[in-house]
Amino acid sequence: MKMSIIIIAVAVTTLSCGESKKERAQRDSAAADRWTVLEYQRQDNIQRQKDRDQQTIDTGAKVLDIITR
Repeated sequence: MKMSIIIIAVAVTTLSCGESKKERAQRDSAAADRWTVLEYQRQDNIQRQKDRDQQTIDTGAKVLDIITR
């Protein structure tokens, strides 16, 4: 009898330590939000690099034009 009470107490304690559905949904939503922000940052970094590359090409073309005059 005493052993079964201990087992039930341990089971209740273990179950109460788990996260609720609401907490899990909030955690999953926060993770999705973080992923979205990181993806936007990645896309922004790619676009900035393309812009820098284009600016370098334009500058090189101007320099070449000046040299060949």
